[in-house]
Amino acid sequence: MRKYIILTLLTFSFLLGHEADHIIFTQITITPDEAELIAIYNPTDDPLNLSDYYLSDAEYSITNSHYYNLPTGNDYWSGFSSDFIARFPDINIGSGETLIISLQDASSFNNYYSYNPDLTLTDDMLDAVDGESTIGSSANLGAYEVLILFKWDGQSTSLIQDVDYFYWGDSQGLSFYGVDKTGISTYEDDTPFNTQANNILETHDDDYSYVRKSTTENGESGPSDNITGNGITGHDETSEIFNQSWEIILNPALPEPIAGCTDDGSLESSYIQGIQACNYDENASIDDGSCEYSCIGCMDATAENYVPSATINNQGVCNIEYTTIQSVIEQNEGNECDENLSSSYQIRGLVVGYDDVRPSGGPEVIVLQDDNGYQIEIVVWNWDVVSSAIGFMIDPYDPSEYVMYVNGTLGTYNCSWQFNVAFPDDIWLYDVYHPEGDFNADPNIVKAEIKPAAYVIIPSIGERLDFEYSFPVNSRVTIRIFDSSGRFVMSLVDRFFGDAGTVTRYTDKADWDGRNHLSQIVAPGTYLIHLKTTNYSTGHSSVDIAPIVVGVNY
Repeated sequence: MRKYIILTLLTFSFLLGHEADHIIFTQITITPDEAELIAIYNPTDDPLNLSDYYLSDAEYSITNSHYYNLPTGNDYWSGFSSDFIARFPDINIGSGETLIISLQDASSFNNYYSYNPDLTLTDDMLDAVDGESTIGSSANLGAYEVLILFKWDGQSTSLIQDVDYFYWGDSQGLSFYGVDKTGISTYEDDTPFNTQANNILETHDDDYSYVRKSTTENGESGPSDNITGNGITGHDETSEIFNQSWEIILNPALPEPIAGCTDDGSLESSYIQGIQACNYDENASIDDGSCEYSCIGCMDATAENYVPSATINNQGVCNIEYTTIQSVIEQNEGNECDENLSSSYQIRGLVVGYDDVRPSGGPEVIVLQDDNGYQIEIVVWNWDVVSSAIGFMIDPYDPSEYVMYVNGTLGTYNCSWQFNVAFPDDIWLYDVYHPEGDFNADPNIVKAEIKPAAYVIIPSIGERLDFEYSFPVNSRVTIRIFDSSGRFVMSLVDRFFGDAGTVTRYTDKADWDGRNHLSQIVAPGTYLIHLKTTNYSTGHSSVDIAPIVVGVNY
């Protein structure tokens, strides 16, 4: 049985309202079909057995079908397939607990709410009379209807006792489907329909629900008002002013909506059509702006711009054609001051700068550089680069270096080239370099280990040293190069890792270029690459050293 918090359980009351001293309805949901539920709450201090309690929506005055005829065995329900009069099984509802009854099967309910009801009408509730089917085959709650919770001990000489009552929708249906036992000799008078008509709430929409504001039954009269009703505690349950004690709000039985990345590649707003974001969450219904796209790149190992770290493939960018920045500039030489210049190009370049000039009325500017050192300014006016799908490529705290593929228009401003980009999806990740290497977690690593590539490097002809290193958990890792006499040459790594693992530095900009801390090519000879890991929590250190050889080109 679910613990259920009554929303907005306020302590105030209106008019002649009374704090409920019996079980009550706290939520009724009538649409959509799979969401239909009835919530019953026990506000008393004691548990209550429900085996003598019943639910009914089967009032129909045209055929004189009324729930209070149940003790007679005749005319106690409409008989319609959409109606029901049902008895609770032999179960208890604890103090402060709520019982949720689904009018649909448990699977349909779970598909909508992501959890199971306590009871379902068709599988758990019982027919009002043994041997007679009193639960319609398509029972549901209509747009204007009544719901009655009542008690009867099963004896033909006993009267029905009203427990709770709720009517909603069109007031014109009250005379057909409402409850007014006035004039029935064995019962007290109920509130007349013309008064009840002022108390009801309209039909609620999908994803909304009728929810009781508190345990106070506003406007309900009883013995303390010198009125004796047909209720289980002597109240007139039909006198409650529903539009004061109830409200229509978003269905509180729904699970909290999950916020996350909703870009599955099919949205009009998707960054790249047909390609989902790296952190797409299929369970998220609210986009929280967290979508991340740095894992999208060319995964074709034969392509010029293969990105080993990519986990989602953008085949469209693999070996895509482009014009070099140098060619763009040379093709338009002499037009630097042509304010009417507007030529479309697809270019690529390494991100080497970013500036936000918007505070002074300007654009955002991304500076790209091609392989020959030619630069051009990418200009963005109409969208925010930092918060966009390509924002990760200009993050100053990201040590990776990004190459952009850009579709845009060449123009000029103050006799300088500008490359205008209209939308974020005009920029794709073309390639990425990881100067600090690629990390692979491995919790089994317990000591430091350094592995330089087993070959001589000749820095003077552009050769570089590949290496990898491993370290245990919670380590400050330092890697330095010393000459054979122990003199410091260069520091390659000085950072903290929370997880144990291995970093590979096999690509350009991640490996060692054979230069010292002054960017001078070192002399030929034997050098030592020194790795030290330190766990400051335990004080434990681990060291590994390996030789490397620098040659010369004759």
